[in-house]
Amino acid sequence: MKPIYLIAAVILVAGLGAWYALSPAAPADNTPTPVATVSTVAVRSQSLPRLIDAPGSIIAGTAEQSLALKAAGVLVSYQVVPNEAVQQGQGLAQLGPDLVEAANLAKAQ
Repeated sequence: MKPIYLIAAVILVAGLGAWYALSPAAPADNTPTPVATVSTVAVRSQSLPRLIDAPGSIIAGTAEQSLALKAAGVLVSYQVVPNEAVQQGQGLAQLGPDLVEAANLAKAQ
Protein backbone atom coordinates (compact mmCIF):
# COMPACT_ATOMS: atom_id res chain seq x y z
CA MET A 1 0.00 0.00 0.00
CA LYS A 2 1.33 3.42 -0.93
CA PRO A 3 2.05 5.90 1.87
CA ILE A 4 -0.12 8.52 0.24
CA TYR A 5 -3.24 6.38 0.64
CA LEU A 6 -2.39 5.71 4.28
CA ILE A 7 -1.98 9.41 5.00
CA ALA A 8 -5.27 10.18 3.21
CA ALA A 9 -7.11 7.52 5.26
CA VAL A 10 -5.73 8.91 8.54
CA ILE A 11 -6.75 12.46 7.58
CA LEU A 12 -10.23 11.26 6.58
CA VAL A 13 -10.78 9.40 9.86
CA ALA A 14 -9.46 12.38 11.88
CA GLY A 15 -11.75 14.76 9.99
CA LEU A 16 -14.84 12.61 10.57
CA GLY A 17 -13.99 12.34 14.29
CA ALA A 18 -13.57 16.13 14.58
CA TRP A 19 -16.84 16.76 12.74
CA TYR A 20 -18.73 14.35 15.04
CA ALA A 21 -17.18 15.87 18.19
CA LEU A 22 -17.81 19.49 17.21
CA SER A 23 -21.29 19.18 15.69
CA PRO A 24 -24.08 20.51 17.95
CA ALA A 25 -26.19 17.87 19.68
CA ALA A 26 -29.86 17.58 18.80
CA PRO A 27 -32.03 19.56 21.19
CA ALA A 28 -33.34 17.30 23.96
CA ASP A 29 -37.02 17.12 24.75
CA ASN A 30 -37.05 18.56 28.28
CA THR A 31 -40.76 18.13 28.96
CA PRO A 32 -41.22 15.69 31.84
CA THR A 33 -43.47 12.74 31.21
CA PRO A 34 -46.15 12.21 33.85
CA VAL A 35 -45.63 9.09 35.94
CA ALA A 36 -49.23 8.66 37.10
CA THR A 37 -52.47 10.59 37.04
CA VAL A 38 -53.67 11.31 40.57
CA SER A 39 -57.02 12.61 41.77
CA THR A 40 -58.10 13.51 45.29
CA VAL A 41 -61.43 13.31 47.10
CA ALA A 42 -62.72 14.65 50.38
CA VAL A 43 -62.54 12.31 53.38
CA ARG A 44 -65.88 11.09 54.73
CA SER A 45 -67.07 8.52 57.23
CA GLN A 46 -69.45 5.77 56.17
CA SER A 47 -70.47 2.23 57.09
CA LEU A 48 -69.44 -0.66 54.91
CA PRO A 49 -71.44 -3.89 54.75
CA ARG A 50 -69.64 -7.03 55.87
CA LEU A 51 -70.80 -9.38 53.16
CA ILE A 52 -68.60 -12.10 51.79
CA ASP A 53 -69.64 -13.99 48.69
CA ALA A 54 -67.67 -17.22 48.57
CA PRO A 55 -68.53 -20.36 46.62
CA GLY A 56 -68.40 -23.65 48.45
CA SER A 57 -70.44 -26.36 50.07
CA ILE A 58 -71.40 -27.30 53.59
CA ILE A 59 -71.16 -30.93 54.62
CA ALA A 60 -72.74 -31.96 57.90
CA GLY A 61 -70.65 -34.07 60.21
CA THR A 62 -71.75 -37.59 60.91
CA ALA A 63 -73.28 -38.27 64.28
CA GLU A 64 -73.45 -41.96 65.00
CA GLN A 65 -75.06 -43.51 68.03
CA SER A 66 -74.82 -47.09 69.20
CA LEU A 67 -78.15 -48.77 69.86
CA ALA A 68 -78.84 -51.32 72.54
CA LEU A 69 -82.18 -53.11 72.62
CA LYS A 70 -83.77 -54.30 75.85
CA ALA A 71 -84.57 -57.67 74.30
CA ALA A 72 -82.93 -59.79 71.67
CA GLY A 73 -85.07 -60.67 68.71
CA VAL A 74 -85.79 -60.51 65.02
CA LEU A 75 -86.44 -57.13 63.43
CA VAL A 76 -89.76 -57.16 61.61
CA SER A 77 -89.50 -53.69 60.02
CA TYR A 78 -87.31 -50.65 59.86
CA GLN A 79 -89.00 -47.29 60.37
CA VAL A 80 -86.08 -45.18 59.11
CA VAL A 81 -83.63 -45.41 56.24
CA PRO A 82 -79.84 -44.97 56.48
CA ASN A 83 -78.69 -41.32 56.76
CA GLU A 84 -82.20 -40.12 57.65
CA ALA A 85 -82.43 -37.54 60.43
CA VAL A 86 -84.37 -38.76 63.47
CA GLN A 87 -85.83 -37.09 66.54
CA GLN A 88 -85.41 -38.15 70.13
CA GLY A 89 -88.01 -40.77 71.04
CA GLN A 90 -88.78 -41.67 67.43
CA GLY A 91 -89.15 -45.39 66.72
CA LEU A 92 -86.37 -46.84 64.59
CA ALA A 93 -87.35 -50.48 64.15
CA GLN A 94 -89.98 -52.99 65.26
CA LEU A 95 -89.27 -56.35 66.84
CA GLY A 96 -91.41 -59.42 66.18
CA PRO A 97 -94.62 -59.45 68.33
CA ASP A 98 -93.89 -62.63 70.25
CA LEU A 99 -90.46 -61.38 71.29
CA VAL A 100 -91.89 -58.06 72.43
CA GLU A 101 -94.45 -59.85 74.60
CA ALA A 102 -91.73 -62.06 76.09
CA ALA A 103 -89.64 -59.00 76.84
CA ASN A 104 -92.59 -57.24 78.48
CA LEU A 105 -93.32 -60.36 80.55
CA ALA A 106 -89.70 -60.57 81.67
CA LYS A 107 -89.74 -56.90 82.53
CA ALA A 108 -92.97 -57.27 84.53
CA GLN A 109 -91.54 -60.12 86.60
